[in-house]
Amino acid sequence: MTTDPTPDAEALEKVRETRRGVRRASVELEEALARPAGMDARAWSADVAERLAVLAAAFERHAEQSEGPQGLLGEIVEVNPRVAN
Repeated sequence: MTTDPTPDAEALEKVRETRRGVRRASVELEEALARPAGMDARAWSADVAERLAVLAAAFERHAEQSEGPQGLLGEIVEVNPRVAN
């Protein structure tokens, strides 16, 4: 039985989706930062803090999906150990 040298297409799509989530969250944070605070700096900073928390959570999901114990990186290293370093 031979091992397929390519990562699972489903695993790749999961990683792509979490990357899209990071990208969306990043854009939303950037947009929140670009809005003028106006007369309500507390509301502006609360919105920015909320967007930052969403970005942090999205990045954590992406890192876990990519580099966690069951992540894509582990699968790639298993199939092609020379890329481990």
